[in-house]
Amino acid sequence: MRRVGVTVAGIAIGAAIALAQSAASKWVYLGADQKLHYQTTERGDRIMDFSHAGYKGGGVTPPTVRTMRTVQPSPGDNTAQIQAAMDAVASLGPDADGFRGAVLLAPGVFETAGTVTIGASGVVLRGSGAGPNGTTIRMT
Repeated sequence: MRRVGVTVAGIAIGAAIALAQSAASKWVYLGADQKLHYQTTERGDRIMDFSHAGYKGGGVTPPTVRTMRTVQPSPGDNTAQIQAAMDAVASLGPDADGFRGAVLLAPGVFETAGTVTIGASGVVLRGSGAGPNGTTIRMT
């Protein structure tokens, strides 16, 4: 089950810093420069650094993008109706900031059996929050 909502990218780095400070780890550690350093395996693999996740690399408040379509959950597979709304917004011209608009998924459970594709830049897919009154996307 996937939930649509806002996540805080800083949680990952905060947890890594707390780990680095509370226990000795050879994989992630706080260096003398007060930055996290990541050890790699002989193949070059390392723990993922999500500290730059989020809009414009994180730490920047996302813009408010006008809702152009709202999709209500319906029984059965909702993939086609979500995709139709995404395609409709993708066909709009971008505004001065480069945004075409947002597709809002109303509160409720959206069963999906397929993939939704955002076909143009400037299109936002937005849920109605997390929790019992939020939006849930359930892959079937």
